[in-house]
Amino acid sequence: MIPVKVIQDKKRMALQGTNNLALLYINQGNYAKAEPILKKALVSVERKLGPEHPAVAASLENYAALMRMMSPMLSRLPWSKAAKMEARAEAIRVMHAQQEKPGEWN
Repeated sequence: MIPVKVIQDKKRMALQGTNNLALLYINQGNYAKAEPILKKALVSVERKLGPEHPAVAASLENYAALMRMMSPMLSRLPWSKAAKMEARAEAIRVMHAQQEKPGEWN
């Protein structure tokens, strides 16, 4: 039987690899290839870790950053998809910051 920690580590590495591939495409300026990868990564991390996990916030921020690169003017509007993603990521981060206890590692 494979220990649960090993399975979790493999899932985390797979998600990180997906994000790294998307970042490679972004650095190459190939936003069209990066977008579906980031979308898939966001859906996957939400499904595997839950909608309020800090990793979801990171995925939302990555996806929003790409949207801002793809459409700099439209994505600045407060009702844009990028702005909504960033607001949701911030809410997740605030929620987790409030749950942390001083001097405790999470």
